[in-house]
Amino acid sequence: MITDSVSAQYVPGGNAVRSYPQPGGRPGSPQPGRPVPQPPQEPPLVTNDIHQTIQNLLAVNSRRIPNTADSLPSDLLAYCFVYGLDAMTYTPAARQPQSEPIYAVGALCWNFPCRSVTMLRASSNHVFAKVGYGCQPQPGAFLAMLGLSEIAPDYEMKVNNREYTIIDLIKSEQYQCSRRMDLSMVLVGLAGYLTPKEEWTNRLNETWNIQRIVTEELARRPDQNNAAVTNQLLGFAAAVRCYERNHIPLDKALMEASDSLEEYQKFAFSIQNPSGLWHPLFFSYKGDDPNADATLYASAHIVRFLVYSLPEDQLSDARMSRAVTALASRAAKIQANVPLGNMSDLQVGGLTTALHALKIYDERLNPK
Repeated sequence: MITDSVSAQYVPGGNAVRSYPQPGGRPGSPQPGRPVPQPPQEPPLVTNDIHQTIQNLLAVNSRRIPNTADSLPSDLLAYCFVYGLDAMTYTPAARQPQSEPIYAVGALCWNFPCRSVTMLRASSNHVFAKVGYGCQPQPGAFLAMLGLSEIAPDYEMKVNNREYTIIDLIKSEQYQCSRRMDLSMVLVGLAGYLTPKEEWTNRLNETWNIQRIVTEELARRPDQNNAAVTNQLLGFAAAVRCYERNHIPLDKALMEASDSLEEYQKFAFSIQNPSGLWHPLFFSYKGDDPNADATLYASAHIVRFLVYSLPEDQLSDARMSRAVTALASRAAKIQANVPLGNMSDLQVGGLTTALHALKIYDERLNPK
C-alpha cells in the first residue's frame, strides 16, 4: 500500500515496487511540470544500420562471459570462435567479488578443467585436442578457431605440466590426417598456418599437403542436412584463401573446390526463405520451420559459409543483406542474461556461429 508521501516506481527485473519520497500533492500524483518516472530502457540492439546492429550484438554478448565451473570446453571453444583472444572466462577462484576473468583461449590452451572436462591430452611428443561431447564437435575445430582468430603459432600450451605451443598442435593434426575421415575443420586450421607448398607425413608415413586434403574432401560426400556440409565448404574457402594469400595459382583440385563453392553459393540463395533465413535441414529442404533454435543454427552456418567465401563485391547483394539482417534480428531475441552453461548445445552453436558470421561480414565490409 502506498502511503501519503511516497509513490511507486517500477524496479527493472523485479516483481515489487520501490517507494521514494514525493513532496506535496496527493499520493502518487505527478508534480506540475515533472513527468512520471519511467523505468530505464536499454537502447535497441537492432537498428537501421546493420554495422551498428552487429556491433551492438557483439558488445552485448561479450558480457555473456562463461565460467569453467558451469561451462564445458566446447562452450568456451564456441565463444572463442566469435571473440578470439578477446574472449574471457571466469574460473571458480575468479568468481569472488572484484575478481577478474582470464583469457578463454589461454584457459583452453592450458587445459583448464571445465565442468571437470579438459580439451587436451598429451601422448609422447604430441598434444591432441579431444573429439566428442564437451570437447571438439569434429576433428580440427580447435585448430580452426585458433587459425581463424589469427593466434600466433608460438602461443603457449600446457598439458600435465608439460609445455607445448600451437606448432605442436599443428603437427599433431598433420600426423592424424587420414583418408575417408572428416578433414573439413582440419583444413580450415591448417590453411591458416601453412603454405600450399608445405608437406608432411602422417602416422602411416604417407605424404600430405593442403592440396591432398582438398582432394580427399572432394571425394567425401557429407550429409546435406547438417553442419557437415557447411564445414566442408568453409574448408574449401580457407584452402582457396591460402593459395591466394601465397600468390599461388589454383591447381586442378583447388579449381574444383572453387567451383563447388560457387555452385553452393548459388544453390543456397535459391532455397533461401522470404524471411532471409533457411530451413533447419540446411540444403536438403526449403521452407520455414517453427523451431527458432534450429532455424538459427542452420541459418548461421549457411551465412557464415557465404560471408567467408563470397567475393567482396557480392557481400552487398540484396539476398546477402537480407540474410544478415534476418540473422542479426533472430540472434537479438536471445536473452543476454542467460549464461552459456545454461543453454543447450543447439542454442550455443546457433548463437555463437551467428555472431561469428556477422563479425566476418562486418569486418570484410568495414576493414580496419
